Amino acid sequence: MVLHRVFWRATARNPPEEVDFYSYERLGKPLLRDTPAARRRARGVSVFDSLDTARRKAAERRLGDYIAELHVPDDGSIGMEEGIGGHWTIYGDSEALRRCVVSVVPAVASGE
Repeated sequence: MVLHRVFWRATARNPPEEVDFYSYERLGKPLLRDTPAARRRARGVSVFDSLDTARRKAAERRLGDYIAELHVPDDGSIGMEEGIGGHWTIYGDSEALRRCVVSVVPAVASGE
C-alpha cells in the first residue's frame, strides 16, 4: 500500500487537463524575484494543504474556478517542498500530477 499526501490545487477546468499542472517555467511566466529558490520553485506547481486555504488563495489571486483534490504518493516519485501558510510546491511530470486528482469542487463553496 502506497501512502499519500493530500493537497488541493486551483484549476481552470473540470475535469483538470494536463495544462492545469504546467509549471510557471513551462508556461514561460517571469519570476517576481530571480533567485535560486525562485527558479527552483518555478519548476514545480503550487498546491495547498487544506481546501479552505486553496479556496481563499484561488479567490485572492484569481487562480481558477475549481479546486482539485490530489492524492500525491509519498514514495518519492513526486517531489514535495513545504512553504509557508499551507503552501507547498510539488515537482513532477504534469500528466503524472493530473493523474493524482481524485475529485474536483467549485472554488467558491456553495452558500458563499
